Amino acid sequence: MDNRNIEDIYLSLISGKLNHSSPKTLEGLYEDVTEDEKAVEYTIDKIKELLDTMDVDRADPKQLKKLYNRIQTFSGYRPIKDTLAAKKFNPAVLKKFSGEIQSLIEDLPEEDKNNFFNYLKGDEKVLFPEAESGNLYDILADVPGISKSVAEQIMSHTGQDAAKRGVGMGELAFALIFGNIDAADKKGDLRLNDKEFEIKGENASLGPTSDVIFKKRGKEASEYLKARMGITIVGKGYQVGEDYFPRLNTFPNVVSHAYKLANSNGAGEDFKTAFKEYLKIYGDFDDSLLNSTVYNKLIDLNNPKSIQRGIAVLNLYRYILLEKFPYFLAHDVGADGMGNGSYVFASGSPEQIASKIYNNKNVKFEKVSYNGLRPRIGFLSRFAEDSEGKVFA
Repeated sequence: MDNRNIEDIYLSLISGKLNHSSPKTLEGLYEDVTEDEKAVEYTIDKIKELLDTMDVDRADPKQLKKLYNRIQTFSGYRPIKDTLAAKKFNPAVLKKFSGEIQSLIEDLPEEDKNNFFNYLKGDEKVLFPEAESGNLYDILADVPGISKSVAEQIMSHTGQDAAKRGVGMGELAFALIFGNIDAADKKGDLRLNDKEFEIKGENASLGPTSDVIFKKRGKEASEYLKARMGITIVGKGYQVGEDYFPRLNTFPNVVSHAYKLANSNGAGEDFKTAFKEYLKIYGDFDDSLLNSTVYNKLIDLNNPKSIQRGIAVLNLYRYILLEKFPYFLAHDVGADGMGNGSYVFASGSPEQIASKIYNNKNVKFEKVSYNGLRPRIGFLSRFAEDSEGKVFA
């Protein structure tokens, strides 16, 4: 195909080889339109004239390949758009989203694209399994029509909906691929089995991030930690008694160490109260969360790993209560193109989802610090390894 010239493209257009899996060449598409539509200015003949007059280097196989791919991918416009329409996406974004998906898969092998378009046009769709851990690409490995290259490309899609709200990574892919996933009706990301389904990609925030909540109150927080919890911020670390912790993201270790010292001096209960107040002021966790049974199940001040994961999942629990979704998924595909398709999934009440995510060690969270109490969720190697935390049941 690299050696094709403009005449080769003409032959593909005219002979039906533009899309081997479908008779719908550009000529075929033209035959399907109404008489009024046939009267428009941009006819097939006009398109051929354009190809003939375009500034294309006929000796450059890369240019010709790009042109061929762009024309061939056009045959996917209607299958993509029709699928999104059937999934109840806002009509105002159908053209936009269809174009964005076409652009992502444009340079993939022709067979992969044609198989994908045929999958979208078919009646049989794979259903999303509700296992607590899995791999998207493994699920699709045995699905005719969805190659790994297609799945990887469409999983990378992000954008904005008609209301200018962010469409997160993977949302459109899940809706296109899985038969039991549709667009959200009013809020949330998607709907699974006709119920709200929240999806988070790699390194995603769970509501307002730490920097937004903390609001540059470093001096104030430092004074609080020293006066109420016996923790002094020194440079890029912490001092507790005679012990120095050199990194700010060792905050859970510091809190646990300071608590044990306070408890040995009979001030353990005062420390617990001060710690809760710190979370309230600098993490914006309200009293109902901090006085709930969930908080007591999540956080053990004797255990640094429990503090790390407890604060992270407490933030997730807060987010679930606010958004009220019964299905939650986090996957490892990120904006940098990394990720092998791994995901974790949880369903049920807010407490059940929080419990399942807390106990599922396949997913991690950004390391907590004194000014970072709203950690992001993900699978990154720099995130906290906290598998020794207590079980939340």
